[in-house]
Amino acid sequence: PEDVTVTEGGHAIFPCVVKNRAGKVRWTKDDFGLGEERNLTGFDRYEIIGSNETDNYTLRIHPVVLKDEAKLGFQCQIGAGAGGSPPAERSKKAKLTVTVSPEPPVILNGDVLRTVEGPDVEIKCSSRGGKPSATIKWFDGEDREISAGVTTDTEPYENTQRETLVSTLKFTPGKSDHNTTRICKATHDSSTLNVSIDFLVE
Repeated sequence: PEDVTVTEGGHAIFPCVVKNRAGKVRWTKDDFGLGEERNLTGFDRYEIIGSNETDNYTLRIHPVVLKDEAKLGFQCQIGAGAGGSPPAERSKKAKLTVTVSPEPPVILNGDVLRTVEGPDVEIKCSSRGGKPSATIKWFDGEDREISAGVTTDTEPYENTQRETLVSTLKFTPGKSDHNTTRICKATHDSSTLNVSIDFLVE
């Protein structure tokens, strides 16, 4: 089996093919035995697929959830045959990494910002609960990226491995900013979600 990265809700496959099997086959997670039957009692989302006839003892997990992550990894183990021959064998350990899509981004200031010319303002865009956290970029209404005055902070999400990312755009509004828009784009994996705020400068 090889290391696998899966989005929460997807499925993970850890192949294991055993030729000339004599002893029983079992899978372990973090060195804890999952069982020796194909229907793994107590692990509703885990199953050993394939068949004895095809020497296939592949572990399938579906749907994958965050708690399926294994720091020490998953391992396919074959017990020894009668009298210890052939001897027991163990595969290398394969790690499972679970990614979690964040919630849609939210601009904490709301949909519209009413302000006056002169004093600095800060607009905050939050992307909650990603693993890893999303990447946030700011754009103007013409879809030009804004990099000046941007800072980012991360914070834990509900005591889990997930994170919340908050991006702050700080700038000095002028008359030219009246009736303009700023767009927050949060990207996670290959997916990008947008949220925008309109400015009214008096």
